[in-house]
Amino acid sequence: GWFPLVFTAELCAGLPTLAFHCDRRQRRDGLPARFGYARSRDLLSWSDSRPVTVPLPGACNVWAPEIYLLTRAEAASRGPLSSDGRLAVAMVVVSISTPASGSEELSDCPWDFGPSAGASRHRPYQMLTSDFERWTPPALLFEPLYAESAIDALLFRAPHPPNKSEARGAPPRPDPLSGGPGAEQTYVVYKSEKNGDPSSPCEWRRGQRGAPLGAARCTLVLRLLVGPSPFGPFAAAPLDRTPVWSDAISHQCAEGPALFIMPGSAAWVVLYDGYRTDCPLKLAAPPGQQACERLVSSGPDGGRP
Repeated sequence: GWFPLVFTAELCAGLPTLAFHCDRRQRRDGLPARFGYARSRDLLSWSDSRPVTVPLPGACNVWAPEIYLLTRAEAASRGPLSSDGRLAVAMVVVSISTPASGSEELSDCPWDFGPSAGASRHRPYQMLTSDFERWTPPALLFEPLYAESAIDALLFRAPHPPNKSEARGAPPRPDPLSGGPGAEQTYVVYKSEKNGDPSSPCEWRRGQRGAPLGAARCTLVLRLLVGPSPFGPFAAAPLDRTPVWSDAISHQCAEGPALFIMPGSAAWVVLYDGYRTDCPLKLAAPPGQQACERLVSSGPDGGRP
């Protein structure tokens, strides 16, 4: 068999360079938004490397593609992709931003995807394939929580855990997103980002959880969604224990999640990149002392799931 690989082709649609700033003057007319694909039999030698066009009008960029291999039941729920009756074998999820104005012109894309992005947000789109050669048009997978950007969306399936009442032997309570304890659900873990002010610290009083920064939620964190299938609908997953904020599964400044299940257990481990050392968490000062800031580092503390 083959191992498929997908990767980001350009940081800015129509601009075949590695520049993070999207100089509109250098955009190449006719170069479509796209991601890359390749395959390998041994994970050492790669072949068939080629671009995959993403036909979404106004796409400013296509980032962080991730592959989700579909079960036959999941694929059958969508029906054949073509007249030959072939079902999808995989879904690729990419993060795409479009001009906030609704324009379909690349000239209206933001200069970069940090403070100048303004109201332009990354949203996750899915494309299906039966052979990694033919693809369905991109379709929105979910709307990110809190009107944030969603990047690095990674899907995985896992059994629905019992809630606390069920764990004590009480009758299961109805759950519109679940088939009940033990039934498989689809989870999404992704990086949230608030465009326009990506480095703002989040107010956090020691001993409290979920404290917002003004009217905004903490950003640059990993969030978790759950739904009945890889096609949704998705909602915020209930979280019993979190490291800092009640609606995030990571510290601030986390991205690039990867998952694996611990051998011999039902525990999932989330690995991520603690990619910055300048993400402060503002801590309330003890009585009689000045306020202080703690840095979330990319070392043993900041990079630990």
